[in-house]
Amino acid sequence: MKKSYLILLLLLLLPFVNAGEYYGSFELDKTQVQLGDPFTLTAELSYENATAPEIARIYFRNGDISYKTVSLIINNQFGSTNELTFDANGEPLPEGTYQVDIVLEDNWGTLKEFNNVLTIEVKTELELELSLGEEQILPGEVINIIGRATKKISGDEVSAGTIKILLDGEDYQTSFSGNEFLYAITSQSNIESYYHNIDVTMQDDYGNKDTKSLSFYVIPQPATFEINTGKTDFFPEEELIIIPSVFDQAGAVMSEDIEVRMYTADKKREIKEIIISGEEIKYDISKYATPGEWRVKAKSESGLESEIFINIAEVNELSTRILNQTLLVKNLGNVKYRELLEINITSIDNFSTTFTKRTNLLPGEEITIDLMKELRSGNYTLLISNTNQDFNISINDDRDLLTRFGDFLVGVTGEVVRSKGSNPSMTSSYVLLLLFLAGAFTMSYRIRSYKKSKANNQLKNKQIVVRKKAPIAEEKKEDATLVDLKKRILRDIEEAKIKRKETSSFAIKPISAPTKVEARRPVESDARKQIEIMRELQRAKVEARNNAQEEQTRRTETKRESPKRIEFDRPLTQREDKVADFVPAEKPTVEESKEEKKGLFGMFD
Repeated sequence: MKKSYLILLLLLLLPFVNAGEYYGSFELDKTQVQLGDPFTLTAELSYENATAPEIARIYFRNGDISYKTVSLIINNQFGSTNELTFDANGEPLPEGTYQVDIVLEDNWGTLKEFNNVLTIEVKTELELELSLGEEQILPGEVINIIGRATKKISGDEVSAGTIKILLDGEDYQTSFSGNEFLYAITSQSNIESYYHNIDVTMQDDYGNKDTKSLSFYVIPQPATFEINTGKTDFFPEEELIIIPSVFDQAGAVMSEDIEVRMYTADKKREIKEIIISGEEIKYDISKYATPGEWRVKAKSESGLESEIFINIAEVNELSTRILNQTLLVKNLGNVKYRELLEINITSIDNFSTTFTKRTNLLPGEEITIDLMKELRSGNYTLLISNTNQDFNISINDDRDLLTRFGDFLVGVTGEVVRSKGSNPSMTSSYVLLLLFLAGAFTMSYRIRSYKKSKANNQLKNKQIVVRKKAPIAEEKKEDATLVDLKKRILRDIEEAKIKRKETSSFAIKPISAPTKVEARRPVESDARKQIEIMRELQRAKVEARNNAQEEQTRRTETKRESPKRIEFDRPLTQREDKVADFVPAEKPTVEESKEEKKGLFGMFD
C-alpha cells in the first residue's frame, strides 16, 4: 500500500522536475540532395533544469510522406548521416522540399520536440544524353541507341541502373552498368515510313531518373502498285475515275510520279498523263466509245508497273424523228446498227402497208428518208418498230414529173448502191435521164446492126450455093489444065514458105467481093511480104477461074451437055464462123469496141 502511494507521488512531482528549458543548434551540410546522396545533420543541445536527453529521433517530412532515423546523444551532441531513397512501400521518395523535425527522448519518454528546424530539397532528376547510330534507316535495319547519364545536382556519372525504351507502342527494358550503355533494336520489316520517336527512360538504383526522346527517319520502300477504278464494267457516258497508287512496306501511299495510259478496245491511246501517286484522273466515257475491253496501264517513278482491264458495254440503240416530210434516223449506240428499219404505215382511209429500209449506220451516223418519195399525198400514221415510236405526218408531193422520174431511178439503184442521208437533185435527174436515153439509143442501134448482118449472111449463103446437075462420073473428072494449075499454085506456095493447113485440101473457087460485115483488119506484122505473095496468088486464082469458066463454056457448047459445076475444096471467101486463109486487099471495117458492144457504161446489157 505504501509503495503505491510512493509511485503516484513521483508521477505527480515529475512534471515539476522536467519543467526546465531545452535549446538546440541544428545544421545540414547540404540543402539539396538527390535520392541516394548522403548528407549529414549535426546538432548541439543545451538545457536548464531539465533531464538530459539520451536519443534524438529525426523526421524528414513532405506532406504525408516522412522518413525517420534515430541518433544517440553524446555530451549533448548528435550527428546523423542519411540517404533519402525509398518509402515504406519500397517506392522512391518523391522529389520536393522536406522539413526536419527532431524529438529528444530519454528512457522515460519524450522530453522536447523541435518542429521544422531545417529544410532540405530533394531532386530525382538525371541528366540523360542520347544518340542514334543512324538517324535514317531502311525497314528491317537495326536501330542503335547510345546513352549516358549524370546526376542533376552533383554531376556524378550514373554507373548502374535500368533502361526502358518505348518505340511504336512496344516496350523494351534492360539493365546497364558502366558509364555508357548501348542498346540495339531491330526494326520491323513493315515499319511505317518517315519519322518515328523513341522514348528512353533511365533510372539509377536509388530512383533518380530522366526521360528523353529521339527521332529517326524510315526511308519508304515501294512494295506494291495498284490501279483503282472502283468497278470494271462501264457504260458509255459514264464517268471513269482512275486512282493509281504506290504503297510502301507498311501499306501507306507513297509520293511518286506515275505515268498513266489508257487504250481503247481497238488499241487507240485515249489517255497519257503524269500524276502524283494517290491522285485521281477523271475521264468521261464518250457516247460512242468503242465497246469491249479497255486497258489501263501505269508505271511509277520507282519502276513498278501495273495494269487493269475495264469493259465498256455494247449499246445498240436507234433514234427516229420527223422533220417536215423527212424521217431522220440516227444511231445512238456505240456499235454499227445493221437491223432493217421497219416502218408500218396506216392512212386515214385504213390503207396500211409496211416497208423496210437498210440501215448499216456507224455510231453517231444519221440518214434521212424522204417520205414524199415513198408515199402518195395524204395523211398517215407511222409506227417505227425498231424504236416503238409513232408519228402523224401529212404528205404533200409537189415534185414535177422529171424530178419524180429521177427520184424513182435513184430509188431503184439505191437498193444496190446505197448513199446514206442523200436526196436526189435536179442535176442528177437530168444526168440519169440522159444516160437512159443514151442506153436506149445504143440498144436500138445494136438491134438494127444485128438484123442487117443477119440479112447479109443469108444473101451470101444463097450466092455460094450452086445446084449440081452434072452426072457424078463427070463431076469427079478434072480437066488436065486445072490439075496442072493446082500443082503450079502449090509449088508457088511452097516456094514462098507458107505453111499450108494439113486438115484441108487446096481448091479453087470463085472469089466473091467481100461484104462490109465479112471484112477483117489487115495483118499488121512483119509478114507483110507473105501478104503480098498471097495477094498475087489470089490474082492467079482469079485468072485461073476465068480460064476454067471459059474452058467449061467451050466444052459445054461442044458436047451440048448440061453445064458442069466446078467444085473446089474450100471457098476463097471466108465465112462468119471461120477465119479466112487470105486477107483481102480491100480496106477492112473497124471492129466495134467493147464499150459500144455493151452499150453506154454497160447499163443496158
